[in-house]
Amino acid sequence: KIYTSRSNFVQSFLNILVPLSRLYVGKEVTESCSHAAVYTLFWMTMIAWKLFFSYIFEVYAMVLPTLQLADDYMNFPDQSFAKMSLLLVMRWTPQFIVYLIDMSIWYAVWQAFAGTSVG
Repeated sequence: KIYTSRSNFVQSFLNILVPLSRLYVGKEVTESCSHAAVYTLFWMTMIAWKLFFSYIFEVYAMVLPTLQLADDYMNFPDQSFAKMSLLLVMRWTPQFIVYLIDMSIWYAVWQAFAGTSVG
């Protein structure tokens, strides 16, 4: 009984941390296992596809130029670490921004597929 939300100890702890938690009506509403499994499957497949696509088309294309810049720094003594670091940041920043933004694109596409399959 101590670990449930009906316990006085847990309820007082929640009242201290989140004072408005008593006002949240859906606190004890649960989903069925099948709905939770479908929801988890949706997110896991979308994130797996996004990571695969991003690695193939965004990250993999940047590996060779990054290695070449690091190689230039290591093999030529007149190259500065600050210059190499600045060049790496300048090359990776657009890719990183696209990597962060394309999650919303994948979400829209994946939701369209899920909506089409559900009906």
